[in-house]
Amino acid sequence: MKKENFLKLFLALLIPVFVLISCSEDDGPAAPDLAISVDPVVSQSKPGETVDFTIEVDGDLESLSLNNDQIETFTQGTFEETVNYTYTFPADATTDQQLTFAITARDGSTENAVAQVTYVMPDYTLADFSVLKADTAQWSDHWEGDALSRISGARYAGGDVPSDMYVTSRGGFANSNWDFEADLPDGGTGLMMTRLSIREDGGGTAWGGFMIPVFGWYGPNMSQPSAEQLGMVDGGQRVIAIDVYYETDANSPRSFDELSEAGKGVKIQFRLGNLAKYKASGDKGGWFLVKEGFIPEPNTWNTIYFASNDDAEISGLQMTGTADEVNFAWFTPAFGKDHWDSHKIYLKNFRITNPAVE
Repeated sequence: MKKENFLKLFLALLIPVFVLISCSEDDGPAAPDLAISVDPVVSQSKPGETVDFTIEVDGDLESLSLNNDQIETFTQGTFEETVNYTYTFPADATTDQQLTFAITARDGSTENAVAQVTYVMPDYTLADFSVLKADTAQWSDHWEGDALSRISGARYAGGDVPSDMYVTSRGGFANSNWDFEADLPDGGTGLMMTRLSIREDGGGTAWGGFMIPVFGWYGPNMSQPSAEQLGMVDGGQRVIAIDVYYETDANSPRSFDELSEAGKGVKIQFRLGNLAKYKASGDKGGWFLVKEGFIPEPNTWNTIYFASNDDAEISGLQMTGTADEVNFAWFTPAFGKDHWDSHKIYLKNFRITNPAVE
């Protein structure tokens, strides 16, 4: 073979190899296999709340969708990405939600990742004392319940319907000792309970007072809970909760520690009952549920969960009736302790809730 022909053959064979190498370098690295993962896989939410998801995707990425609705697109040549997505639990939801995240590649192939959002029943407001605004109020000093009647003259923000709360007590009691529009320690308004320095004739102290909110007589978002909700509380699935601030007074005859039960704090009690049965029995009948809670420390806000039955108190009551008969609640701070109300107790946000997700 002549030298010139050999050189021509060599160049002819070399050019395609060069072109092949050049094309390979221009294409860049190969795309990884299509894959998707989501975190968290299981979460929980109340209606209207949000859940934050982190979604890891790999492949020749084109788009990401949630339950067939596109939520993200990718520029050509994107082979891996981390997507942060905030999901809003539907405000009208009443069941668990299954979320299917799907990644689609440019060749049309797809991969899925499934997440579960567990439905949590929202709080049920029994009384939000921050919106209670009383211009005037009248009080009863009759213990057995005969004098319980709608309070004349009490009016509240958001409406002009009077008589939204019952209050009764033993012994002498004065209007100034209960404040429907107290300034709370951290700002805002709420309910304050105290006896201050009341004295009966002869120098003795007044026995103390109770606050009885009556379901169904409040303003917006304060109607009577359903039998189902009350049944859930009774079964321990959901509990009564209230925010309490116990403000100590150095002039009180008894200190916070003296009013406390060892290792627990100051006891407070919550009762559900039927008003007519309560009045007819003179206090001992018509109770369907008695719960106890404890204020663990003074001079700070505490959320108290009434999750335990007060067995000692229940044994002395006639627990007759069912949840669908409940129409009032009795909130009793420092039950069985004298001078509890010589300290101030502030209250707000009285509700049925899920402690695990607060």
